[in-house]
Amino acid sequence: PNQKSMATLAGGVKFNKTDELQAEVAFSKNELNLYSELDADDDNGLAYKLIHRTKGRTVGFLPKYKLNSELSYEYNSESFSFIDRLRYIEFDRDWSYNPADFTSNFTENILTAGFDLQRNSINSLSYKLVRRKRGDAVDGFQHYLNLSKELGRFFLKSDVYLMNNDQLILDSEWNRFKLDFSYRSKWLIPGYRFSQDRNAVVNKSANEVVSSAMNFQEHTFYIKNADTLKTTYGIDFQTREDRLPVN
Repeated sequence: PNQKSMATLAGGVKFNKTDELQAEVAFSKNELNLYSELDADDDNGLAYKLIHRTKGRTVGFLPKYKLNSELSYEYNSESFSFIDRLRYIEFDRDWSYNPADFTSNFTENILTAGFDLQRNSINSLSYKLVRRKRGDAVDGFQHYLNLSKELGRFFLKSDVYLMNNDQLILDSEWNRFKLDFSYRSKWLIPGYRFSQDRNAVVNKSANEVVSSAMNFQEHTFYIKNADTLKTTYGIDFQTREDRLPVN
């Protein structure tokens, strides 16, 4: 029989109306065989996380906008074991990291910093930086940039994701870019949408692409009904180019 258990301790302090600090410590135990003392050195694990958050702070040079920000640091020892899924299902995939490719466990360090400037749902700017180091498996950065802006009847929405992961043998890069530009008239909304998702995992010594989770570029032209109309309609024309590694 085996046994998995975890105990957590969390606390926080609020400095003022906008700023707070939170901390969490977790202890895990993962016994693969309760009747055996062999290989028991890696049964116990430790993890902790520190978070500083700012919510709804007024910005002097942008009086109509509110600032939200977050700075966090997370540490997981190599023997720490989560009981339930903690992260979103594609967390490791977005780093081009497959745990099944590695037989060893690694200590993990994750530093995250980001901010969000928001006036309303259609006028905002946000950026997030993630630095992750997990032994030989992950050593890289992620960048997230999101922009929404209304200019009269014109509306622009853009999302950018950049990742690089430098492993011992492989080097992975992932670039995602989405752009939606439209004109919002009283009766209809014509627009253009661009989407690009390019991932390449390269063998350093051979300097060749060995795999790709996604690699395409897409253009879409569309016309749809205005949000104020009771009648709904839409038409679009789409063209897409996909790429696959050839060995």
